[in-house]
Amino acid sequence: MISYTLQILGHIGSASLQPDLRFDETDIAHFRAWPWLCDFNAHINNARYLTLMDWGRTRWITRSGFGKIWIKKRLQVVAAGSTIVFRRPIQLMEHFTLHTTIDSADERWLYFSQTFFDKNNKLAARALVRLAITKNGSPFSLEKITKFTEYSFTIPAVTKEAQALGEASFQSLKVASALKPN
Repeated sequence: MISYTLQILGHIGSASLQPDLRFDETDIAHFRAWPWLCDFNAHINNARYLTLMDWGRTRWITRSGFGKIWIKKRLQVVAAGSTIVFRRPIQLMEHFTLHTTIDSADERWLYFSQTFFDKNNKLAARALVRLAITKNGSPFSLEKITKFTEYSFTIPAVTKEAQALGEASFQSLKVASALKPN
């Protein structure tokens, strides 16, 4: 946990030195596939994509000013579901980029689109992450958050892809609730 916390703080620090983003802009993070991100197949381990995506969202949150609002309003942001599709592996020591942007939102969920590109700018993986924003356990909509920004922003309507993730998450929970431990 200490290592992860230090890494997150490093990403917050480096992101805060970059130009601000509007809510409708994309953060592009540059990475390298270091050995500790890779598995025995000499490419990024599937689980590490989730860590990298967390770092990407942290960068976006910092650069967009959402982080300041989050702290000031004492909000909590929790990942509530994700889906990822892998197109091609990112090999050991290869440079790659992660593009993070808001896909869409509704009164309850915020959806981030996160796309990995390899050293040749070819699609390596694409993910959609659903987040819940809460204050004191109650939903806090993105619409309320945008009122605290210095610019106007139209929240993109929930996309078909985001709707599908929501439905898949609901069905998965429905099945899981019927399971009993052995």
